[in-house]
Amino acid sequence: MTQAKMMLFCLLVVSSQIFANDKIVGGIEVNDISEAPFIVKFRGGCAGSIISERWILTAAHCEKIFLKGISAGSLDAYADDYRLEVEEYFIHPQYSNRKFSNDLALIKLKDPIPLNNLNLKSIALANSLYDTGGFQAPGVVATIYGWGSTAEGGDLARYLRKVDVPIVSNEVANSPESYNGDIDETMIAAGIRKGGKDACQGDSGGPMITYGQQGDQVLVGVVSWGIGCARRLKYGVYAKVSHGIDWILETIRDNSLPNSKGH
Repeated sequence: MTQAKMMLFCLLVVSSQIFANDKIVGGIEVNDISEAPFIVKFRGGCAGSIISERWILTAAHCEKIFLKGISAGSLDAYADDYRLEVEEYFIHPQYSNRKFSNDLALIKLKDPIPLNNLNLKSIALANSLYDTGGFQAPGVVATIYGWGSTAEGGDLARYLRKVDVPIVSNEVANSPESYNGDIDETMIAAGIRKGGKDACQGDSGGPMITYGQQGDQVLVGVVSWGIGCARRLKYGVYAKVSHGIDWILETIRDNSLPNSKGH
């Protein structure tokens, strides 16, 4: 590691200016929740994605707010129309809160979500085919969704926003002027070299999506960390779903029966 990393929640910043990411900078408001019916909002400043009727995928570093409340089915961060109750949660066993490696967590819900309308749906997960099929290759444009300010250090937005950013290779993100080797195989980076578009601090765990061969939305990343917001050469960094897919599927399989062993 070339820089020490400290965990942040909500709007806290540290002297190194390394943030847990969550704001949408340089984006636009989403017009209808049916565009992103898989997104959920945590009270206290994180987001996540519905991946099945009982499971949410989010960032491990959001653990402290998992039990504060989760809502779904609305663009409005203040809306509380559909509340989700947590039964237990699971942190990736190789998660590092120093490096942000394997920054993934699964939340099992007490009750199934009725995924039968335009406002509540699950999203498909990137698997190994996404590593070989070009769907998350450098240059592919990904869409990031989240609630938060439109500028570094600003107020959080009330309504869901999105921004489109191109994926960049880990080699580019690891250049000396960027992250200087801090990006590992559990991460995927995206952004514009000159800056101006990004996710940022406060609403970590939200979705980074691309589109599959049939045009379907696929979750390829989970908002994780970055230096500042939309700065030049400081790309947004996301937990790579295809790298963690085996753990995700095994955890769901092993804990879909009674007597599971989460938190």
